[in-house]
Amino acid sequence: ETIATKGSCNIAVSGSSMVQLLASFPSVIGPVTGLHIFYCDERKVPFDDPQSTHALYCDTWKDHPWIVESLVPIDPSLNPSACAQDYENKLVSMVGKNCVLDICVLGIGPDGHTCSLFPNHPLLKEDKVGVLYICDSPKPPPERVTMSLPCVNGASHIMILVAGKTKAPVVGRVFKDKEVTPELPISLVAGTVSTTWFLDSEASSPLL
Repeated sequence: ETIATKGSCNIAVSGSSMVQLLASFPSVIGPVTGLHIFYCDERKVPFDDPQSTHALYCDTWKDHPWIVESLVPIDPSLNPSACAQDYENKLVSMVGKNCVLDICVLGIGPDGHTCSLFPNHPLLKEDKVGVLYICDSPKPPPERVTMSLPCVNGASHIMILVAGKTKAPVVGRVFKDKEVTPELPISLVAGTVSTTWFLDSEASSPLL
């Protein structure tokens, strides 16, 4: 619908377990033009490193070259600061200076982090709309780039995909306890038009 309306669709996706959750995405939407897929965050490792989110998506979607071509990777050869600025430049050149994404697809960690925005980390206080770098990630590898919280919240539609019992406590804190706190970064996320959570049976157990 977005492509039909404005000729393009700008999406940002998370990595880790999200890659498998989105494995069938190319088959569902079919070949389209005007699609740009960015990474909400990415580990600053070479593309031949098994921790590279870009490499994981390329391998998972290898039978759909049209969508692999729509992926916008970081330049892992740069230092963390330059890598973040380079990726922000790519984002601005394709999306516009306000970095407004059409759709942002997020996952969460058992600690409530999303993207590479971790509980009580100073990056949560950044008011910049763009891409940040982190060199002390509590989850390896330590060097990463990540969209800022204002950048994520600038997306029109946010989808949060949650699977597994290890995420259930976070779901309970967000929906039952109504927590909104930097201790739970996912609780600070909201799209400008919609925010939709998709939970499997294990993740949703606190709500049953």
